[in-house]
Amino acid sequence: MVIRVRILPENREIEIKEHCIRIRDLLKELGLSREEAVVLRNGRVVLEDEIAHDGDNIEVLRAVSRG
Repeated sequence: MVIRVRILPENREIEIKEHCIRIRDLLKELGLSREEAVVLRNGRVVLEDEIAHDGDNIEVLRAVSRG
């Protein structure tokens, strides 16, 4: 079972080989904190204690700072 994750704005896709993962753990695996990214599951913002399941459409929107 695999959870597909799309990371924006890089438009990079990765696969997590789990049937479910807590959003907090997903961010940790990606080396990101909640302050650095917003996570959407099936088009809706989710909190870090929620769980992504196999088949969910996950997008991680990284904050971009420009000076």
